Amino acid sequence: MTGAIGLWGLHEMAEYYAIRRQLAAKWTTRSDFPKPLAELAQGRVWDAAAIKAWGAHHGRQEGCGPGKAKG
Repeated sequence: MTGAIGLWGLHEMAEYYAIRRQLAAKWTTRSDFPKPLAELAQGRVWDAAAIKAWGAHHGRQEGCGPGKAKG
């Protein structure tokens, strides 16, 4: 899912957390969300490890789905 170099777009984030892409996009607007590493023609990309650390800090884990954790 994350590829050999650990980059995620909205699709990978939504798939990992079992949420909709719209919710993943909303998370990225939070001031405490990791900044994207780059913006490509297909969209922004983030360090997967940074997103997982952010998610863990907010009580989210793989497959958690919407509404199952604070934040």
